[in-house]
Amino acid sequence: MFTEKYVLPCGPTSTCGIALECIWDVHADETYDVPVERAKNFSRSLYRDGGTGLIAVRTMAGNGQVYLTDGRIIKLKRNTMVLLEWKTLRRYHCVGNNWHFLWFEFIAYGPLHIPLYEDICLSETDQDVNHIKAIQKAFVSKRQVKRRTASAKFLVLLYEWFERHRDKTKNPHEFKLETIISRVASNLSEPCDISALAKEAGMSEAWFRHHFQQLTGSSPKRFFDRMRLAWADEMLRTSTLSISEIAFKLGYSSPFHFSKAYRLHFRTPPSSARSIT
Repeated sequence: MFTEKYVLPCGPTSTCGIALECIWDVHADETYDVPVERAKNFSRSLYRDGGTGLIAVRTMAGNGQVYLTDGRIIKLKRNTMVLLEWKTLRRYHCVGNNWHFLWFEFIAYGPLHIPLYEDICLSETDQDVNHIKAIQKAFVSKRQVKRRTASAKFLVLLYEWFERHRDKTKNPHEFKLETIISRVASNLSEPCDISALAKEAGMSEAWFRHHFQQLTGSSPKRFFDRMRLAWADEMLRTSTLSISEIAFKLGYSSPFHFSKAYRLHFRTPPSSARSIT
């Protein structure tokens, strides 16, 4: 006799792999002014095949400024983090007489789902300092597994920074939409009526769709369809429910319609996920 329990997400959970390439801890003064030609002499991120060379600049004190190849100027303020694509960098310098920043160069092998060139507003915490020290220590280790741990820990820290920023900058619409998404996710067998959801959020259907798209990057129907299919895929892999039981549990009108939707999304039939286990 045994029991099995599992938990399922209310949406996509995938992230990309990264390779941390270099960490700079810089205390700059008014003489600090770096053209990209000089930076190229030190950076390895430009020369790796595959992936996207990115920089995360975490300003601890003072102010700096970055100039991009398209003419944009990014102001780097105290207690912010900004993600930049390395190939767009033209020049960066200290503004005033002090700029303390951490400069992380890394390769991303896929989308990070964190916006580029935008201020991620943070407040310095002891936990941040400890995490950064742990990353730096692992990064210079002679053991390969430790160095890989540095990349993994840095990726976690990036998402923690972004999550803290989002929590501080949420608007009332986001709170309403997240509540609705959580409720729908807990009962996916029920039909999803977009007009009813808009009414529940206190918005017109057009505004609901607009704010939903802004929050999730997807239309409501597509988002909930993908959520339902993600749950279905997990249940196929981890439960003993039949394909028909999963189809009806997740609100599909028939196993045929479920199998068709699954195949369109994953490019493979539901039975293939079951055969893996």
